[in-house]
Amino acid sequence: WGLVLACPGFQRLRAYILAPSHPCLPQEPTAQSNKVLKCPVFALFPGQEDPNSLRHKYNFIADVVEKIAPAVVHIELFRKLPFSKREVPVASGSGFIVSEDGLIVTNAHVVTNKHRVKVELKNGATYEAKIKDVDEKADIALIKIDHEVR
Repeated sequence: WGLVLACPGFQRLRAYILAPSHPCLPQEPTAQSNKVLKCPVFALFPGQEDPNSLRHKYNFIADVVEKIAPAVVHIELFRKLPFSKREVPVASGSGFIVSEDGLIVTNAHVVTNKHRVKVELKNGATYEAKIKDVDEKADIALIKIDHEVR
């Protein structure tokens, strides 16, 4: 049904299913909510799938791709040239949406020392993004999209 993660605990190993919550569509914020994305957000919950099912044995990879694909984003990074101040694309990568307000996890080496970050969702919507946090040792970064569609 989803991507299974194994997380060691103090006493035993726990398995979790990584599951998207809903399809990816931009939405307007409301007075009650500041949520502007309707994208799969990954939530961990304990789960177990029947290991004897045909789907588990032969088709689980397709199921995982189908469930998580809408949360995967394309990231394009730009840097200003030193003498002309013109912006040029210098790198690209991928990431995945982890919250409805636009937080995205990607690799640190993708976003480090870049001037501008642009994110494209699976549905084609494009957003500017800001680098929020980078852990170069773990090679992981958190970026947040600006909710205005470009």
